Amino acid sequence: MVELACTSYWLSSARATQERCFNGSTILNVGFDLSTNRWVNVFDVCYDEKLYHTHFVRHRMNRANGGYQSGNPRPSWYQGAYYEEVNINNLYTVNKQRETIAIILNSQSRAD
Repeated sequence: MVELACTSYWLSSARATQERCFNGSTILNVGFDLSTNRWVNVFDVCYDEKLYHTHFVRHRMNRANGGYQSGNPRPSWYQGAYYEEVNINNLYTVNKQRETIAIILNSQSRAD
């Protein structure tokens, strides 16, 4: 049996489209730019560039989604051009998620 594994992380990219979505927001394609004419799309995001709001994400689930890898360290977020004024890596830590949920629920104990 042959085992395949990545030796490094690929950087994903986001590109704006002309497609509009909720409240005048823009659909962004998020994926991998493999060469000048080859784009592998992973998901689409309805994104408000002024408020940094993601309204929804479109992703087609298939059988391969059940074969995810586990036990690998989470790579850092690629800052890119969409979050220039925000350190995106600080927004998606477990502690920041707990803090955000506590604010929404008005209860740290319920968030924990």
